[in-house]
Amino acid sequence: MSRKTARERAPKKGYHRRGNRFCVHMMMADGRRRWISCADEESARRIRNAWAAENDRLRQVTAGVDAEAVPAGEEKFSDVLPAFEATISAKSPYYVSKEMSVARAFADFCEARRLVRPKAVRAVVLDDWARERAGACSPATVRSQVRALSVFYSFLKDRGLIVDDHSKAKAFRKLVSDLTRQHDPKNLIGKKLLTQGEVDLMFSKLRRPWSAIAALGIDCGLRSAELRFLTAGDLDFIAGRVYVRAKTIEGKEFTPKARRPRSVGLTAKTVELLRVEAAGKRPGDLLFPNAEGKLRERSRFSKDLAEALRDVGVNHCGHDLRHSFVSRALSAGVPLHVVQAAAGHANLEVTAQYAHALDEQIGEAAEALSAYRGPVTKAERAAAKSRKPRIVRGRNIEGQGA
Repeated sequence: MSRKTARERAPKKGYHRRGNRFCVHMMMADGRRRWISCADEESARRIRNAWAAENDRLRQVTAGVDAEAVPAGEEKFSDVLPAFEATISAKSPYYVSKEMSVARAFADFCEARRLVRPKAVRAVVLDDWARERAGACSPATVRSQVRALSVFYSFLKDRGLIVDDHSKAKAFRKLVSDLTRQHDPKNLIGKKLLTQGEVDLMFSKLRRPWSAIAALGIDCGLRSAELRFLTAGDLDFIAGRVYVRAKTIEGKEFTPKARRPRSVGLTAKTVELLRVEAAGKRPGDLLFPNAEGKLRERSRFSKDLAEALRDVGVNHCGHDLRHSFVSRALSAGVPLHVVQAAAGHANLEVTAQYAHALDEQIGEAAEALSAYRGPVTKAERAAAKSRKPRIVRGRNIEGQGA
């Protein structure tokens, strides 16, 4: 009788212990080898079960599907992607890039499972794709990619390549909602808000042009792209407003994220800072150009702004200024729909996520009101003094020890 090794004698749990961690390993039905290291056995067991369930779904999806057996004349994913790009080419470059990247990633996801034809894709594949995205991206990114995938699926349906649009199915929408709701918005947004002390420090120490850029972020909620493309003609000092609208500068097209132009009111402090930046500039000139007088690069702009904030002791990125603008506006009692319009949110639910910042303040206010007893009259004050026991030689009047 041959002796078995320790690995052969061990139960087939799908994971094993290595030092003080647990390693999960599994060969998937599509040929991928998955491996991950966990801190505790419970997490390893949970991941093992999730991978096993996904493996079962893969076996059902790929059962009997041959990647080479494509009927003559039927288009594959590789055939329809160029046509999809031509269809959405009229959109802004931002949306074309985003929707094409999601379509290519989904096509690669399907082809890795030996599904090269859109008609061979079933609803369970979209579920697996959404779960994989939820494990790698933030909830907002998952929702954005689902919307982009829905555009791709609408194109496939109009082309007659699919019968049912699984991206609009109620079951899939509910799955996406459940995957993105499990993240607490308070943890995603609450840690990014600037305190009043940080705001005061920022305004007192920041230099040009970062002082005006920070003012537009904290007082107007402008995004980094909106700040980069801002021109002197977008400012109206008489009305006290800044306008965010589509434009083309140096051959680069800019479109507001919600595809709607908007205007935001300016505070007196922001007007003072912007007058300095706009002095001597024509309406079409960039308000915040780089050292060469040209449009700032997107990645460079965000890094420079974050570095400028850190130099004055404010450990936040530029987009945190926008988070703080929405939260401060709600805390000041501005109606939700007005804040939505000022921030340029396409959906009111996005603005409502910031209302969590008021929860703690409301709780503190309730505790303060419960502790407040109102003004005390002279008679009540005198009565309270008379109820206090008088101490005489270490003992009170009632004969109790002091």
